[in-house]
Formats: sequence, C-alpha cells, structure tokens
Amino acid sequence: MPSYDLKRFTNPGVFKAVHPALLRAFLLPHAEYLESRGFGLEGRQSGLSDFDYLMLTSILMKPDKDMPDALIDALFFTHEMGTDRNMSRLLDLASRLQLEIPCESTPMDVAMRLWIRDSVALEKAHAEQQIYRSRTFEHYRADKPLPFSEPGDTQVAGMEAALDGWFENRKRGTNSRVFIYPGEDETWFLIRHGDTFKRESAVEGYSSRGIFFRPEAFDVACYSSAMGELRIHTKNR
Repeated sequence: MPSYDLKRFTNPGVFKAVHPALLRAFLLPHAEYLESRGFGLEGRQSGLSDFDYLMLTSILMKPDKDMPDALIDALFFTHEMGTDRNMSRLLDLASRLQLEIPCESTPMDVAMRLWIRDSVALEKAHAEQQIYRSRTFEHYRADKPLPFSEPGDTQVAGMEAALDGWFENRKRGTNSRVFIYPGEDETWFLIRHGDTFKRESAVEGYSSRGIFFRPEAFDVACYSSAMGELRIHTKNR
C-alpha cells in the first residue's frame, strides 16, 4: 500500500473537475466505508452539491485506521496519474486497452476511467515513470551472451518470491512486485518493494500519536540482449 499524501485531494475543486457519474462509479466499490462516514452514494447519479464535495474532501483528507487499503490505492494512483503532464501517457494506455475516452475529459477523468477498467495497468504505468528517473547504473557484462526471452508469469512469480526473501531478511518486508517493459534491444525491469520502517508523530484530535509505515522504494534493471549486459540502479547494497 502506498503512503497517503494526496495534497491535491484537499481541494474540492479537484473532485468537481470529474464528471459526477464517473466519480460515483469510482467511489462505488467503497460505498460502505463512505456511508459509515456520512457520505451516501444513493441517488448521486445526477450530481453533487457544493456541500457534498466539501464533505467528501473532509473524509478523504483525514484517513483513519478503518479506511480500506483498496480505497487508498485507488486515490493514490489516480492522484499521481491524473495530471496534465501525464495526459498523453494516459491516452496511450486507454488506446492499448481499447477504452473509449469522451472528448471532454479531464486528466483526472481519464485516470479514473482507467482505474475502473484496469487498475493493474494504471499501476504499471505509474511505476514505469520510475525508470526514467534513474540516472546512475552499475554494469555487468556476460562473457558469452546467451539467447534471451522475456520471462513469463511463472518466472516473474519466482523472481518476486526470491526478492521477497532477500528484502524480508533485510527488514524491508515482502510483497515485492516486478514490472517488465520489453523494448527492441533492451528489456527493462522495475522492482517495487518496501523500505525500512519509519516512525513519525501525527496529530489526531487534541492528542498526538506515533504512526508506523513502510515507505515504497524502486529499483531498476535493464538487460541488453545485443550486448549481453545487465545494468542495475538501486540504493540497496
């Protein structure tokens, strides 16, 4: 689960920019939690009032221990991807998924439509951005390069299990994910995993309490089949 820091969602105007019917469909899987906080989704097809937007914002900007992980994920990935900067990336993904996007769609509209259609695909598109932020690599070249083929699901599952063992042994938790991005001569591997635990204090009502969380971290590897070379970018030793 990603860390919850959704500054844009503290502004009701962000939700107002989303088509009301689409916003309802996006929130519907989490109706039980929202209703327990006083925000019902019944009869919302026609739109929301200004008061409703303020109520929704107040609920989502102050998460509690009962907020579902699935809702946090949905908010996090649409918050990260639903920007003008990512619009072209979102539209390319929609095209690959054969998802029709109405002409009058905001970036947040597109991100929410994609999440509803294929949340894993949007998550992978978000992770892909980490590849291009990596600048320093260590290089390893094979003496005799062998033919290379992209790993299948079973091999990827084996990679994730092996990484889980390594990271858990070094107090970084489990649930590693490996995303693969094949190219013409290179195959990129993005490894998402946990980092060491952090403790911070947070204000809740009139008191303060400690919160514990495991930050998200990314490592990147690239294999060049033409050169038989593996490049790795990681902060782990």
